[in-house]
Amino acid sequence: MMDMDSGFYFGMNGVGSVIWRHLSNEITLDDLISRLMSEFKVNKQTCEADTIEFLDSLLERNIIRVVE
Repeated sequence: MMDMDSGFYFGMNGVGSVIWRHLSNEITLDDLISRLMSEFKVNKQTCEADTIEFLDSLLERNIIRVVE
């Protein structure tokens, strides 16, 4: 994915692409983790840590925003 304003390129692996697809609609972190756990063979602790790390990297680059 590329930010056309900054020229920054952000690469995603297969899991990142799945997360991105789920983010196309508003979703809670808990729902996102539940969906990922049903799609991939991963325990909750690992899924949560990896997902939060990925989302944080998107937030740092203003690619996503949190809606409360």
